[in-house]
Amino acid sequence: MTAKQRLIEEIEKASDSLVEEVLNYLLNIKEKNNLHSTKKNDSQSIEEQLQMMANDPQIQTEIALINEEFKVTEMDGLS
Repeated sequence: MTAKQRLIEEIEKASDSLVEEVLNYLLNIKEKNNLHSTKKNDSQSIEEQLQMMANDPQIQTEIALINEEFKVTEMDGLS
């Protein structure tokens, strides 16, 4: 399973409000990372941007933390 597929799978498992919060957080990280580059590549497709996000260590760390927070919910059978 690719990193992109894992990211999509985790997003699909989460609640809508959590998904929105996480996506906003991830987009914020992406914007900060783009500020460090000298030229933003506007021609990148959304798929390429998602792939970059899925491979970003900061984003992977955040997803792992979210997964840890929801372990109890998953054990309760609410997921």
